[in-house]
Amino acid sequence: SNKAGSCALTRAPVMADADEIDFDAVEQLLEGGDAPAKESTGKDRDRDRRRRSRSRTDEAEKQRRALEKERKEEERKQKQFEDERQKAMEQAKREDNTVVVMCLNHKAGEREIYEFFSQQAGKVRDIQLIRDQASQKSKGIAYVEFYLQEAVVKALACTGRPLMGVPIRVQASQAEKNRATQAAKLAQAAPVDIPIRVHVSGLVGNLEGVSETEIQKLFSPFGDIEFIDLQRNPATQKCSGSCYIQYKKAADAREAMQAMNGFSLAGQEIKVELVQATQLTAGLAPGLALTGMGGGAMPGGLLALGGLGGFGGA
Repeated sequence: SNKAGSCALTRAPVMADADEIDFDAVEQLLEGGDAPAKESTGKDRDRDRRRRSRSRTDEAEKQRRALEKERKEEERKQKQFEDERQKAMEQAKREDNTVVVMCLNHKAGEREIYEFFSQQAGKVRDIQLIRDQASQKSKGIAYVEFYLQEAVVKALACTGRPLMGVPIRVQASQAEKNRATQAAKLAQAAPVDIPIRVHVSGLVGNLEGVSETEIQKLFSPFGDIEFIDLQRNPATQKCSGSCYIQYKKAADAREAMQAMNGFSLAGQEIKVELVQATQLTAGLAPGLALTGMGGGAMPGGLLALGGLGGFGGA
């Protein structure tokens, strides 16, 4: 029919002899068709590399901020402790220059006491007359503070002398007792460098055969280690990939983390992190207690790591 003929005429130009096909053009077309895919694959790899790089950078920045926060908190506590100590020293000095006056005439007020001791002892800095809270009447007791220590000696000699017709009794304040109590409080408030643990991960592959001795040799330069808890596979008794190290001082643990996090050992990068308090209370094993591990040299050292072929910094 005419319709069939029309279709035949339409398809006819597509058919061609083998001699008329440009095989070079076809090959070039095919190669060109693969190019976008290859280009896309390369872009994906670049994007993945950038993502991993950003992830490492973010993790390092996070750790840096955490360390900076801890450092500022320690500085704040230290400053607070020093301020309290300075205040306590000033208070102790004032207490040394204070006497207790008893058996006072109940009609004697601050003015009469001030005038008496200014004439008999020396320059008075402060007077605290003890009064009844309800009636505000004197209880016959007062604390008198002087500027100079020599005035205290003269005031103590006033015992038995009359003030407004009544003989008084003067004695030193309980400064020593008060200082002992205050010193005990300050000792409790003093910042203490407590033991703290770090978690070391990445002990896999060539590091499966690592031992506690080798871990100690690697981490003891940063400070005294109390114990190392090497996590082992129950079946093979080889390292399961991580261990815990407890330092006697928190500062040493932080230094070890900063220096060893990302360290390359036998081609394997290890990760070192501080163990949080919540992890310590979660029931971690106490680990292998090590005695005499204050940084002394161990026989064989890291050379005993069979087949590791040495190690190098990251």
